[in-house]
Amino acid sequence: MTYGKIFESLFTGSMVGTGPVLFSVWTYCIANSKPPGYVELNPVIVAAILGCDVTDIEGAIETLCQPDPRSRTPDEEGRKLIEKGNFLYWMPTWDKYNNIRQEEERRRQNREAQARFRSKRRNADSKRASALSAHGDGDGDGVTRDGDVQPPPPTGMGVQGGAPALKDKDLEDLRREWLAIRKEKHRMKTLTIKQWDRCLVQAEKAGITVKEMLEHLVLKGWQSFTAAYYAGSKPKMSPLDMVDDPDLLAKHRDAPAVQ
Repeated sequence: MTYGKIFESLFTGSMVGTGPVLFSVWTYCIANSKPPGYVELNPVIVAAILGCDVTDIEGAIETLCQPDPRSRTPDEEGRKLIEKGNFLYWMPTWDKYNNIRQEEERRRQNREAQARFRSKRRNADSKRASALSAHGDGDGDGVTRDGDVQPPPPTGMGVQGGAPALKDKDLEDLRREWLAIRKEKHRMKTLTIKQWDRCLVQAEKAGITVKEMLEHLVLKGWQSFTAAYYAGSKPKMSPLDMVDDPDLLAKHRDAPAVQ
């Protein structure tokens, strides 16, 4: 099935005042043309379709094949139809108006594609917000395993999706102090949920609390926490550090050094 697009300029151009039959035949040509602008015009068939006399259709076709000095398209002396065979005609303006139609179709498709993209992005943002809320309220793995976080991302924590704020104000202040050091020293501008969760997992492996972990991060200026590095950074304990009896500890400390 073929179709054509009627532009408003058709009704304000050189065909003004030529009568309804000429307009009807020309719009029939537009609707029934095929690339690259060919249309079959059998006056008997067209007359039956439009409800006109055959002679009127033949006269309209002849007029459309004549030069038109007032045409907006000067190609082929302004002719709208050029006979190419028995009942076969070529429309010189077909390519020009078809390109306009294709450009408008391309713009329409772009608008629809952009609308679909915006819709998908809104859905993705909605799912992400739901996931963050569930992550903050649940009892599963992640930031909430210590029961000390809340879902809303804190101001200044970086991009959307940052690690939720700690409920304990002292802990949050300590974490902000670490983030400031982290940003200045390592140029790490954000702290994501995944990064924060990884720190918590490593703190559990090291057997320390969140506060101890944050204090260590601030002291060392690390960009993240790793249990293995923490174990390596702790000062080694001497056997005397493990003695609980004060008298026994004093006795050993006062003993002369072995030569």
